Amino acid sequence: MKSTIKDVTAYIQQFDKDKQAILNTLRSLIFQTVPQAEEKLSWSVPTYYLNGYLIQFAAYERHLGFYSSPAAIQHCKSMLDGIPFNNKNTIQLDYQKPLPADLIRELILYRVRENQNS
Repeated sequence: MKSTIKDVTAYIQQFDKDKQAILNTLRSLIFQTVPQAEEKLSWSVPTYYLNGYLIQFAAYERHLGFYSSPAAIQHCKSMLDGIPFNNKNTIQLDYQKPLPADLIRELILYRVRENQNS
């Protein structure tokens, strides 16, 4: 069955009000960090591009997945205390905790540098 969700606004609106608030805060943080990023749905989730794939996020029942790159995760490892992550490209953000804005900004900026250097 093909998804009828066509844009990031519709993606966010499918969730309850509490999750919508968190997702909108994350979306704003992304555009504050890289206002020139292109936003679209890819792989059925919000995805951001700047000189290629940059980052994406996906809302799940128990956590918010934030996807960057293996090198970005390694670069920010010291900032990941208490935040579940894997060495591939993923951190898991708890809906019950404040968004780690400094970490998210650093992951995004690292990805921007990666894309500029590739």
